Amino acid sequence: MRIALVSGTIILILSLIVNMILQYIMGASRTEDEILSVLIIILIHTSFALGALIYLIKKKK
Repeated sequence: MRIALVSGTIILILSLIVNMILQYIMGASRTEDEILSVLIIILIHTSFALGALIYLIKKKK
């Protein structure tokens, strides 16, 4: 369970860092669309982390 949480968090942090770097390179200012894209990325990664958790819990039973 911890592995899934840790890997999900690491993926989330990495994606946010990559997103920030891309925004810095493109010189983009924070608009509503970019905030929405960040939120979508967060939702995708949390769903992956939850899926991994559920899989591990079912595997233990």
